[in-house]
Amino acid sequence: MSANQRYLYGDTKKIAAPVHGNVVVEKGDLMFISKTDAAMTGVATADHYAYPATSLADVTAGVYAEQFAGVADKGSISGTTEDIPICTAGVFRFPLENQGGVTVGGIVSGATSSSTAAYDQIVIVKTAATKIVGTTIGKVIKTEAGATNVDFTLITRFSGTTTGDIV
Repeated sequence: MSANQRYLYGDTKKIAAPVHGNVVVEKGDLMFISKTDAAMTGVATADHYAYPATSLADVTAGVYAEQFAGVADKGSISGTTEDIPICTAGVFRFPLENQGGVTVGGIVSGATSSSTAAYDQIVIVKTAATKIVGTTIGKVIKTEAGATNVDFTLITRFSGTTTGDIV
């Protein structure tokens, strides 16, 4: 999926974040920043590093919402510790986990329906009433029936928007 362009438009407010050499990142991955060893699977974090969503050890512990940084604007191969740009704002298009209708104002999550695991490049959409607590990454901006993709604005720890602004 790294060849797919996820960004559509808007100010991306990019930040540079270091990626540890034992982590593979693809362009378009949902990214998190952590300094907590227990928050990441099989990774010792001696410093603040950026990780793709599937590196999260626990989605339900509040780690997801607190540490969601944005969307990787560049990939990083294993064995290379480097800084990569991460988009913290803007409008993006991601494939939906399951085809279905999406409505403006719907809440976008990068976690599974049971909120036990995270996706790198797939999202699900919920209403405010059925949202997955602590896993919000965006808000739907385009209504579509039978959608296979969803267009949404990012809500990250750096974007200036909080989950409280959308509910």
